[in-house]
Amino acid sequence: GVRPAVGAAVVLVGFSSAVLTSAIGVLLLIELIGAMDLERDSELKVAIVGCFAVGLGGGLTPIAGPVPAIAMAKLAQAPYATGPYYLFNLLGPWVLPAILSMGVVAGWVFAKRASVPRRTAEDPLTLWNMLVLTGRTYLFIAGLVLLGEGVLPLAERVVLGVPPPVLYWANSVSAAIDGATLASIEINPLMTQEQLRHVLMGILIARGGLVTGNATNLVAAHKLKIPSKEWAKLGTPIAAFLMLFYFISLGAY
Repeated sequence: GVRPAVGAAVVLVGFSSAVLTSAIGVLLLIELIGAMDLERDSELKVAIVGCFAVGLGGGLTPIAGPVPAIAMAKLAQAPYATGPYYLFNLLGPWVLPAILSMGVVAGWVFAKRASVPRRTAEDPLTLWNMLVLTGRTYLFIAGLVLLGEGVLPLAERVVLGVPPPVLYWANSVSAAIDGATLASIEINPLMTQEQLRHVLMGILIARGGLVTGNATNLVAAHKLKIPSKEWAKLGTPIAAFLMLFYFISLGAY
């Protein structure tokens, strides 16, 4: 049926984003949604929930996207070991269940097949455009790493003394402000792993709330023609619920 298919697709793109990058993950999500011929309203909601899965999975490995790439670059001189699986070990116990829950929500709450087959118009966002976007993204990452080095003294004086829960909620602004910029400013090799976990989880969750929170959100909204207001109507409550749930979960760890 369509419900398990949609649920499995969302989980698949969430997990694959950690390996294939979040940019590939969101394109895969769009193609899978288009192949399932969902009702228009269902398609929009599944796409938004799917982008949460992509954004979360895109924080688990250094190659997945700008935020983990910047995090690993900033942690190169950390006093603890940071190998290729460091972020997965740090965040995986929280991120993996969240991706699975997004699959359940997308498949069993929002998935509904269209009664009449729908045709989707071709979009000018081509593979070449995506390659150019990827190149610009990594130039952007390099610039943010340099920015982070420039504000390192400020971060050492301010961020290192901030309790993890405060860092977590402060990063809810990543729904509107680029999470990679926040990561470049806040992450410091001297911060505790608990602080780092709270910073990254706050960024990864909150950026799904608005279409402007993540580049993958913008791609999905462009391809599927999702208005910003429609995204916020569903994305903001989901982000708020996840932020509260994981605030409690992280505090109990």
